[in-house]
Amino acid sequence: MAGLNNSIFDLPSSMEELRRPEDVIKVQTRKVNPTSGSKFQNFPGSDLVFNFTLSGNQHWIPSRSFVVIRNVIYVGDAGSNPVQPTNSDDIAPSCNMPSNLFDGCSLSVGSFNLGSISKNASQISACQQRLQKSAGFLDGAAKSIAFFDPNFNGRKNQITNNGTVSSSYGPGATLTGTVTVVAATAALVGVGTAFTTELQPGDQILTVGEQALTIKSIADDTNATITSSANTGEAGIQYKFLGASEPSGRSNKNESVYQPPLGIFKMGKALGSGRYELILRPKPDIVYKQSALSTLDAVTVLSGSHTEVGSLPTGNVEFVVEDIQFYVCVVDNFERNPSKYSVVLDLEETSVIPRQISGGAAVTENFTVSKSTFALTLALQDKRAGQDTLYSPSIFTVEDQKQNTLTNLQISYAGENRPQPAANPQFGAGVDYMTHRYLETGVEDLAFFDTGGMLEKKQWRELGEIYHFQWRKTGDDISTNVDAMVEYDEFTGDLKHNLLLFHHFRRIIEYSVENGQVTSFLSQDA
Repeated sequence: MAGLNNSIFDLPSSMEELRRPEDVIKVQTRKVNPTSGSKFQNFPGSDLVFNFTLSGNQHWIPSRSFVVIRNVIYVGDAGSNPVQPTNSDDIAPSCNMPSNLFDGCSLSVGSFNLGSISKNASQISACQQRLQKSAGFLDGAAKSIAFFDPNFNGRKNQITNNGTVSSSYGPGATLTGTVTVVAATAALVGVGTAFTTELQPGDQILTVGEQALTIKSIADDTNATITSSANTGEAGIQYKFLGASEPSGRSNKNESVYQPPLGIFKMGKALGSGRYELILRPKPDIVYKQSALSTLDAVTVLSGSHTEVGSLPTGNVEFVVEDIQFYVCVVDNFERNPSKYSVVLDLEETSVIPRQISGGAAVTENFTVSKSTFALTLALQDKRAGQDTLYSPSIFTVEDQKQNTLTNLQISYAGENRPQPAANPQFGAGVDYMTHRYLETGVEDLAFFDTGGMLEKKQWRELGEIYHFQWRKTGDDISTNVDAMVEYDEFTGDLKHNLLLFHHFRRIIEYSVENGQVTSFLSQDA
């Protein structure tokens, strides 16, 4: 019978068979403030250093420890305080926003390095999230704690004062009055309509001509605008609900969560007593704001802080870090830490090498990677990513979606070519020969087999295609040379863009601690 087996008869027959008490007797979260200023204009000025010390029976669990950031997004309003954006401002937090604030990070015990990233931490974080987290996590928690959402409108609606989210979809009741759709100006003009009571920004309507239109703003009962010009004008027609909506979070003051993309933070094990130090390296002024924000059109971002009355010109946008802390998960063991102990860590790290390439012809780029590399991931990213609000450092796309024009792909490493033979994908009008590339990446990173599922192909494309391959090497193979061959259509404006090669590798760390002090330390790629 389903759910029943012989274990139902295994009742304890003595006290000795009962489960013994847990060694963990206490779990707490310790708030650690940075040693340097982290608010307003001080945020990008220097490294943020978080120090904490464990002793006695205390242990630290890295995988349950997080950096929490409070920030505000404003737009300029002439003659008054900077204000909360509206939907018409078309401003949003960038995808994976908290990760985009930092260019590097490191963690040490004593004065010894447990892991470090010197640059491109945003790209590494985005790649790791997509390879190591399930679709369930990315569609749920990641959107909620880090704005990890490829959909611009989804992120925008969370911070605007009139943001909405869809609550239903499908043709509904016919609404009051008739409307005229003005295609040239994206205007919706009503006669006998009740826009202010029957609609709100974000709602979708269906016209007699089968056009699905999204309401952008409402001026009064008879005048509204839609998010983009309609294909054709329609005059004096009835219209129906297509999708209803409800208010979103509507908070331009937000709290987001960041976990540095270091191998140590994937550890579910508890580290013993010692003096630990986490360092976060913010991007320079203006650059960190450009990385944190996403817009549909070019905007002006100013250096310094602009939160006072009249300090932010109309049309400009401001991003302010109000506070930042590191929340450390500390567990107490039933027994005290021994005065002398040794630790061996087997960590999986990720690094990235950007290489500018041209489109229009096949190119082969050579890279040098760690000798312990076990997997490689390839992506293409606009060279302006992180320095322009139009291009997020956590999304692997380029101008005019030219990353979708890949027609040739092969990576050579450790005497093996992947894929073999070279892939010849194609994507364009009426053609989508990318399914195998999408599936193979899911199989190689094991997301295909995860109970939480893998991202659907649409999201994989919106976040920018990544191509991931595992390598099985013998223990004595210390290959470090990689050749990556790709071919894209010519890039818009004949620009060069960054071909990103992520290499995933193992690092072994062995160290000894005596009376809370590190007495020996060895780190090597293995």
